[in-house]
Amino acid sequence: MFWLLLAACEDPIGPVAEEGPEAYVGAAGSYLELGPPDDPNGLGWLLQLEEDAWTLREGEAWITADEVFAVAAEASKDGLVVGGTRLLPDSVEEGTSADGVEVLSRDEVEVYYGTFPDAITVAVDGGDWAGEQVFARDVGLVSMTYQGVQRELRYYE
Repeated sequence: MFWLLLAACEDPIGPVAEEGPEAYVGAAGSYLELGPPDDPNGLGWLLQLEEDAWTLREGEAWITADEVFAVAAEASKDGLVVGGTRLLPDSVEEGTSADGVEVLSRDEVEVYYGTFPDAITVAVDGGDWAGEQVFARDVGLVSMTYQGVQRELRYYE
């Protein structure tokens, strides 16, 4: 005689939580170099991410580069706000929007530096950040638009 017992039970751990926006901001202390998409060796943007501030310089070396901005930055489960502009809403799921930013896609993205399998592309409606911004998980900005100019990641530290 053969008995088969099937039982259904709930996952004792519970559902997997949705990935929050803070996973896409980049670690405090990170340094990014971004260049023109059509000329990766062209004049670069040097972006330093700190826990509560971002500094952007334009030039070849940090010490000689011209400062473009040094602004407050706040990343949390509620999103990312840089210099008073929201760059990420509270959810990274496609279609989410808040305060003039909308998540257009969450997919693989390729830039000069390489391919990122988990990246989100957002559209910012206005201000200096108007345009598309692309954030890769655990890295941060891999493509950015600032004052109508686009740059792609070419170095990350």
